[in-house]
Amino acid sequence: MTRTKPTSAEGLVDELAAIRGRERSDAARRRALDERLRTAVDGLPPAERGSLIDRLREHFVDEARAAIERTASLEAEAVELRRRVESLTAERDAAVRERDTAARERDAAARSAAERNEATATIERADAALPGGTADAERVLAALARLAEGARVDAASAGLDPAEARLFDLMRELLRFAQDYEMAVHVLMAEFSVGPAAGMDTRMMRGLRQVVRDRFRACLDGRDGALDELKQVLSTNARFLVDLNSAYGASVHEGSKRLLGRLDPQRALERNRRMLGHDFETALRELARVHGDLANLSRSEIWERFFFEPFREGIVGGPHDGTSGGER
Repeated sequence: MTRTKPTSAEGLVDELAAIRGRERSDAARRRALDERLRTAVDGLPPAERGSLIDRLREHFVDEARAAIERTASLEAEAVELRRRVESLTAERDAAVRERDTAARERDAAARSAAERNEATATIERADAALPGGTADAERVLAALARLAEGARVDAASAGLDPAEARLFDLMRELLRFAQDYEMAVHVLMAEFSVGPAAGMDTRMMRGLRQVVRDRFRACLDGRDGALDELKQVLSTNARFLVDLNSAYGASVHEGSKRLLGRLDPQRALERNRRMLGHDFETALRELARVHGDLANLSRSEIWERFFFEPFREGIVGGPHDGTSGGER
C-alpha cells in the first residue's frame, strides 16, 4: 500500500502515536511502526532524512523524560498516601486501646453495681427496723408514692421524724436517680432510632415518663409482681452503659475499616486496570480526590458516614432494642 509522506516530523509523530494506540500486540505494533518509518524515509535525500530522524529522536527523548518525571511524581504521591494510611492505622490502634481501657472501666462498673445491690439490701434492713412500726413505715411509703407521681415532697411536709426523714431522703435520691437514668436511656435510644423509643416526640416522651413513675408507684402500693418487674427494668438499664461501650468499640473497628477502604491504593488500581496494565495516574488522581473529600467532612459527617451504622447495629438486638420489662 502506498502511504502519503508527512509534511512534517509532527505529522509523522501523530501517525506513529495512532499506530501505537491501534495495534494490540507488541509484535504487530513493532512491524507497523517499522513499516511506517521506512515508508517515511525512503526516497528522501540524506540531509532531509537525517533531519527528520533527528527531530523524531528529540521528540521521543523529551517524551521519555516527561514520562520519567511523571512516574517520579506518582511515586511520591503514592508514598504520601501510604503515610496517610499509616497515620489512620495508628489512630485506629489508639481507638482499640481506648476500647480496652473502657472494658476495664466496665469491670469497675460491675463491681459498683454489686455495691449498689448491697446498699439496697441495707436499705431494706433499715426499712424493717423503722421506729414506731407499721404506721411510721406507711408515712414514709406515702411520701415516696407522692414523689413517684411527680409531686414536690420533703421530709418536713410529710411530717416525718428524724429517723424517718433520713430513710426518706435516701430513698428519694435513689428514686430520682432510677427514674432519670431510665429516661436518659430512652432519650438515647430515640437519638439512635432504636427500639420502642425510635421516633418518639416530646409529648410521647412525657407519656413515657409517666409510665416510669407508675412502675415505681405500683411497687410502693404493693401490687403483685411489681417488684419483679422493676428489678428486671433496673437490671436491663444497668447493662446499658456496658452495651453502649461494646457498640462503640465495634463501630470504631468497623468504621475505621470502611474509612481506610476508601483510601486503599490496591482497590484504586483495580478500578483503573487497562488492557496493558494499570492507569497509575488516574488511580492516584482518584485517591487524591477521595482524600480531599474526606478531609473536608465535618466530625458529625464522618460519624454518620462511617461509624454510626455499625454503632447502631451494635445496639440493635440488645436488651434495649425492645421492651425492657413491664409497660413500654
